[in-house]
Amino acid sequence: MSQYQDSKGWSFVDIIDNNDFNQLHQTVLNKATNIFPESLSIDQWKISAAWVNIQSDKADHIGFHSHFDSFMSAALYLKGEEMFITFRDNPKEAQANVNSICDYSLAIKHSFHQDINISVQPGDLILFPSYLTHKANKNSHPSKRMSIAYNFLPDKKDSPNRNPWNLKEFQLIK
Repeated sequence: MSQYQDSKGWSFVDIIDNNDFNQLHQTVLNKATNIFPESLSIDQWKISAAWVNIQSDKADHIGFHSHFDSFMSAALYLKGEEMFITFRDNPKEAQANVNSICDYSLAIKHSFHQDINISVQPGDLILFPSYLTHKANKNSHPSKRMSIAYNFLPDKKDSPNRNPWNLKEFQLIK
């Protein structure tokens, strides 16, 4: 297990290969795949990453971020008080088609939606698209918070070794 600690009072412990979490991983995977997108080209969903987040007492939040290395993500809340996750609709960019003679980029510099705060309790599992920008709130209590974060990718039914994704590069739970 690898562990990382940042200067803001957060610790991260990689648990993807820790056998003590196998049953929990399987339970989360089963719950998540019941609502994940389906299509003719998507096969089984797999966990591509899993880590424990430990937010020390009085620790600030981590800034808005997304998970670019997966399609879906989840947060399982284990311990804490007055917790919420905030989602933000960030500006999107649209580029001209590669076959088009136009050479422009259009960025929508505003959002039509305000940030959304979702209150969470220990035991809650929040599932969301990995591209969605999010952050946890500041811990203003004298006790630690704990959660487990997950990233998910699906196998492909047709041409599993062809881009846009190749799951052989990831440690996956089957």
